Amino acid sequence: MNRMRIALVAAVALALVLGCRTVRIQPRPPIAVPSELTLEQVELAILAAVANESPAVAITPGSEGSVARIEAAKIGALRSQKPAGDGWFPESIEPDAIVATFQKAHFSLRVRIRYTQYEVITEILDSRHLKQSRSAIHFRAIEWLEELETRIRRSLGALAVLRSGTGIEDPGAMLD
Repeated sequence: MNRMRIALVAAVALALVLGCRTVRIQPRPPIAVPSELTLEQVELAILAAVANESPAVAITPGSEGSVARIEAAKIGALRSQKPAGDGWFPESIEPDAIVATFQKAHFSLRVRIRYTQYEVITEILDSRHLKQSRSAIHFRAIEWLEELETRIRRSLGALAVLRSGTGIEDPGAMLD
């Protein structure tokens, strides 16, 4: 009976240690931006990635895209913010940066997504219930950030393909 208690306590302690694992916060590698895209299209591709939607609303094959449509897409992305629930949502648009938040249950992660016409760089701003210190954070936060970076890469690529007019009818399908 005593052995079972010791084994149970050890199993619970191991689960707590593994469940609360933190990793070092490292500078994120830059994401290359396809040369065909304008700065406005880069911004729109990022907003589409944050919202997990197709960037196709910004541009039609062979066109330059319209400022009005890009602005409408930005406004639509901000209107679709969800203060509660799981997933990423845009929080604010700054000059050459977008602040986005990931929420899952009572956990949250805020990041700034800086962009130029050549690269996109993400950085962790703060978090809630993710054991963040100056140099470490819960490993799930890095997984969520990597998922967002993958979506940004796909969104940039899909928009570049659409902009080039290569004949792909639904570049948004590339995001699935």
